[in-house]
Amino acid sequence: MLFGKDDHPPLVQDARRARERGHRIYVARIATELKNPDQSQTVWNVAEEIEIIEQEGWRLDRMVESVVSTTFHYQQAITCVFRREN
Repeated sequence: MLFGKDDHPPLVQDARRARERGHRIYVARIATELKNPDQSQTVWNVAEEIEIIEQEGWRLDRMVESVVSTTFHYQQAITCVFRREN
């Protein structure tokens, strides 16, 4: 895991606050840089952030990807909708 127990990224802190406030839907945008958009690749930071948000009591419901290109690189944003039942 990239993040230690006391070193949660802001998304996880927000997910925890949303759960504590009784929200049933949480939406997060997770950004990552694409090395080569024409090739398959694993996006570990996205997977790890989803896993630790789910540890806060949320379950991933839907994902939408968007890719923005500049002269020098591609930026990918994954918008994730999480839900919880209680």
